[in-house]
Amino acid sequence: MVGYVYEVEGFTSTHEYNVEINAKTGKIIDHESNRLDHDDKKHAIKLTGIISHGKARLPTKRLTARAQNGH
Repeated sequence: MVGYVYEVEGFTSTHEYNVEINAKTGKIIDHESNRLDHDDKKHAIKLTGIISHGKARLPTKRLTARAQNGH
C-alpha cells in the first residue's frame, strides 16, 4: 500500500509529463511523457507576464477590506 500520492502534470512546448510521487518517501511511483498534438500546442500557457502571488491577491485583499468595513 502506497498511502498518499502526489500527481504532478506539466508540459513543455513539445511534450506532456505525468508523474506520481509517494508523498511519504518522495519516491517516483510512475511517470510518463507524451508528445503533444498540434491542437494541444496552441492551448499551452504562455509564461511571459506572470505576476507574483502577492500582486494577484491584492484585489482580493481590497475587496475583503471593503466587505469588512460594510462597503
